[in-house]
Amino acid sequence: MVNIYLLYILIFWNNLFIDIKPVQLSIQLDKSKDLNINLYEIRLTEKLINNKELIQAYLFDCQCAVFLIDISNSTSFELIKEFLSLIDGDKYSYLKTILIENKLDLEGQKQVSGYEIKEFLDQNPLIQSESLSLKDGDSVQGLLDKIYKSVNESNQDLPINRVLVSQKNLSKTNEYEASISLILVGDTHVGKTNFLGRYIKNEFHDVFVSTVGIEREIKGIKIDNKLYKIIIWDTAGQERFRCLPRKYYKNVDGVLLLYDVCDEQSFKNVNNWVSDVEQNSNKESDISLFLLANKIDKDERVVTRERGEELAKSLGMKYFEISCKNNMNLHETVATMALECYRRVNPSANEGMKLAGAGKKNKKKCC
Repeated sequence: MVNIYLLYILIFWNNLFIDIKPVQLSIQLDKSKDLNINLYEIRLTEKLINNKELIQAYLFDCQCAVFLIDISNSTSFELIKEFLSLIDGDKYSYLKTILIENKLDLEGQKQVSGYEIKEFLDQNPLIQSESLSLKDGDSVQGLLDKIYKSVNESNQDLPINRVLVSQKNLSKTNEYEASISLILVGDTHVGKTNFLGRYIKNEFHDVFVSTVGIEREIKGIKIDNKLYKIIIWDTAGQERFRCLPRKYYKNVDGVLLLYDVCDEQSFKNVNNWVSDVEQNSNKESDISLFLLANKIDKDERVVTRERGEELAKSLGMKYFEISCKNNMNLHETVATMALECYRRVNPSANEGMKLAGAGKKNKKKCC
């Protein structure tokens, strides 16, 4: 069996008792292909639609969004249309969208007409469509084949998808082209260690244990068929250990600065961390600096997305919303930073390699 890639999908159901349920599964497409899927199963409600910050984060994390219309329930179609009207087509140009007419076996209870669906699809030509009954295994297999083909085509178009695939399925090897070194910084308890554990080993721990000193993990990542070693340093956030990461700033290619969206003080301290990096980094080399808003899965959020984006913009940083608990946007963040580092030492690679949400490009050597 060959693992082709790991695919993110949003499927919108109506029968879940929770809003979002992360699921991991592997499906055999044929005798030579296994499709590994990270599935966010979502119950689409008015409340969730109004939570744009959470939805935007999930959309960035996905390569494909699958919307299930219950043809026996007109409300499901209205919610899907409302949600799709909120998606910024330019921002999520890489997102493949498939609209499914489900429960065809309930034709006698039909509330959503074929005309309504056709009219909607005519107004949104980029949305693909499919009709099936989930009771029919053959129909489901056809859907999986369609998803595979759709997302595989997107991998040919968007560099970040190819990078996402390689870092998740890459076998261990010592034949690296070069290395890219990153460091995690931020206040204590913002989630740096869980970021490292989730990204490297897909592990998450609810019990907080302070990092003492500095820890390191390594993972492989492939960019334009070149294999890079990603080295990530995890640092302690306590004041008494503040001096330790400073000696690493001069030698890393990128800094991932985390704050906790439920902790106002960790957000206020972002400026202090940025100043610390600027004062102690190598002045002759560029360094990538990303701002990561962690724990967006929690209801106790106090720092809004708008405030985070505004701060990142004022500091000239890229901004990402992440959840280490739900494994949301971690691989995407590292892939984006790895691409940025790669482009600094390969200026010619910038042509034709567009990345959603990319800001200004640095040109000095870093990796």
